[in-house]
Amino acid sequence: MEASTSSALTPLLHAADAWQEVALLLPVLIGLEIVLSADNAIALAAIARKQPDPAAQQRALNLGLVLTPHRTSLQDQQKQPRNP
Repeated sequence: MEASTSSALTPLLHAADAWQEVALLLPVLIGLEIVLSADNAIALAAIARKQPDPAAQQRALNLGLVLTPHRTSLQDQQKQPRNP
């Protein structure tokens, strides 16, 4: 094989390595997401359970479910460095 042919295949070989890493890490990330979602559900249920009225419990659960993704995205935005 010529040297130019070898260098043309190099990006493809690196991409194959990257897909193998993604294939290995994806189940781990999915598992973590499931565990963290369950943790959030348990915490919301514990907080809502303290409400005396069933309607207030339902409102607390709904509010928690609506605000949790927004809270996470706001925290992520605060962690990112800002360009002046």
